[in-house]
Amino acid sequence: MAPFCAKLSSCIFKWDQEDVQGLKEAKRGEWKSSHSGHEPTEEQLLATITSGEQRRHCRWRSRGVEDIRRMISGLLESVWELTDTTGLRLVNHDTMHHVWEVQQKHLECLQDPPGLKLYTKVGTLHKGGKELDVLRCARGSSSLESFHRHQCAFIPGWQCNASHMQMYMLEGLSRWNMARAKEAVAVEGASALRSFDVRLMSHLNSLSQRVLGCALVPEFTPPGKPTDECTAVEYLLGQTNRGDLLAPAPAPENPSQVLEEEEEEAYAPIHMPELLAGDARDQLLEGDTEPTEPVTPKTSQCDSRGVVGWESGLNRTTTALSAKEEADIVRLYTALHDMYKQ
Repeated sequence: MAPFCAKLSSCIFKWDQEDVQGLKEAKRGEWKSSHSGHEPTEEQLLATITSGEQRRHCRWRSRGVEDIRRMISGLLESVWELTDTTGLRLVNHDTMHHVWEVQQKHLECLQDPPGLKLYTKVGTLHKGGKELDVLRCARGSSSLESFHRHQCAFIPGWQCNASHMQMYMLEGLSRWNMARAKEAVAVEGASALRSFDVRLMSHLNSLSQRVLGCALVPEFTPPGKPTDECTAVEYLLGQTNRGDLLAPAPAPENPSQVLEEEEEEAYAPIHMPELLAGDARDQLLEGDTEPTEPVTPKTSQCDSRGVVGWESGLNRTTTALSAKEEADIVRLYTALHDMYKQ
């Protein structure tokens, strides 16, 4: 697997030949000083160059789209017939061919941004009588260090719906990309402004260009055009055919009519079911005996047992009681069941 990944990487990127030639000259000087001035062969010289030295002193550039497509296709053709010790093929031809056909549309995304310096000079090193630049690359996995731990901090809570989750994720990703880009690439005259407001920085640069003739935030890059690419929650829901959770609610054709209907529903009277449906004799089960005493019908002033005095219609808006209300209270209290008087 490691040799295949190394070959795949070489199909996408290539070393800057000028930097490689400078590193070779430095290693040739080291060889001569340690071998009594003897000139090394090309094979001996390449054997002395380590991968760490190449990454430290040489720049890596992406190949063209057509070159990448041609070289990866050739690499895949060379592995179709590879088998393990038991004779089983390592690569399924149909599956890999389908994956390669689908993924070719992303080759343009692997290209280095034009005009953007991905390498920063962090120092120099003397080797073999030559002075080599020590470079730091903004490309690679270094910009994703601890990303998943920071990703948890994008969501300020444990519960939120799909729309809010998408909003938090996009804002967090935007801030992360802006912060990492500012740290990875050295921009001459970079400002000390600590803001993630895209509109503010855009207006600030626009005004400073008109007044001062230069941008006050030179490291700011305006956002690109939307590509309709699904990200974060939108991508997850798209994979599970639940993209409707992020779709905006359909707007009503006549908003005023909808508001009127909602108001009518809000103020519509609530019809309570009758507390007693028919006579109590109609509710006797088979085998029950008919009560000897007449059943008192249940009204709004009776409890569930039919005891009078429940929910009396007293006027609670006044602070004093009239003589009639006092008499009604005494009468209702007297009519209460003994269990309510305790």
